[in-house]
Amino acid sequence: MPTIKDIAKITGLSVSTVSVVLRGDTGRFGIRPETERKVRQAADRIGYMRNDFARTMVKGKSRVLGFIARAGINPEYSGRLLCGAQLGASEREYAIRFFLCDKSGEETLIPTLLSSRIGGVLISGDLGRTLADRICRLCRAAGILCATVNLSNRVDGVGVVSDDEGGMADMVYALYRMGHRRIYMFGTESSAEFARTRLAGYRRGMRSCGLRGASTRLTRDDVLPPLETLIRRGYTAAVCDSDYTAARLLQQAYERGIRIPEEISLCGFAGVQVADFAAAPLTTVAQDFEGMGRRAASELIQCLERGEGKVRKQHIENIRVSARLRIQKTTKERRSLDHA
Repeated sequence: MPTIKDIAKITGLSVSTVSVVLRGDTGRFGIRPETERKVRQAADRIGYMRNDFARTMVKGKSRVLGFIARAGINPEYSGRLLCGAQLGASEREYAIRFFLCDKSGEETLIPTLLSSRIGGVLISGDLGRTLADRICRLCRAAGILCATVNLSNRVDGVGVVSDDEGGMADMVYALYRMGHRRIYMFGTESSAEFARTRLAGYRRGMRSCGLRGASTRLTRDDVLPPLETLIRRGYTAAVCDSDYTAARLLQQAYERGIRIPEEISLCGFAGVQVADFAAAPLTTVAQDFEGMGRRAASELIQCLERGEGKVRKQHIENIRVSARLRIQKTTKERRSLDHA
């Protein structure tokens, strides 16, 4: 395998100069751009690849982050968060190692992280509040820095979350601008953070539009009320706190002969694949999963490089990443404003 010494021999530069270039410290050491270009071209030509684990063993400072997600959960959420985190880590010349965890595996997780010389960990929101908090506490006790992704951090460190409340309020306002005055919400029968923040966003949106009588129905995945009941009660639009709930209602409408969006407009939330692959692409609020992962990795690396680790006071910071309204085929303008 090619080494730094091979690059030094090819370029006629010292091993220390080559090392400075490859670890990205050219600015600090005043390395000229043409020297950096020469080193990187030589590295590419001979197929040099950095070994971050070996570097950790020699210097005692890890450039490897852990990413912890829950086993058996829909992989799209954690997969997109992980892609963003990998991008954010690679920009700072860090690597990421992926770990799956469940309720029975948390006790063995910390010894595994320590033996793998993980510098800090990213905790995916699909672990849920209870398990994520428990892992954060275990990591803090072991001196491992944490950042939560798509879930607020309540224990220690950084959390990067989607602005779900703002996104849902924007959805309600968009429907209001289309002429809808009777807007219903299908929420999830859950105490999960996403369910509470999206419900708060719906209520905020209704208030800001001057619409009274906000109505919600908390549902389980397998129990959805018939859409025709809403239509009979005068509702012209329904928002859901997940794309999956909206997709199931779209299927129900097809089976019952209800025309979407002619009889009732329908919206989801998240911006996952099902929103685009439905028979009629869903209007939705698209969360920036990749952006959340990238920002969380960047924030965690900054903490590590500032030396925040084993000896520091508890500090919690939560950062919101904007979600984007995406109008598609399941909503339309309503000309009649008789419910205003």
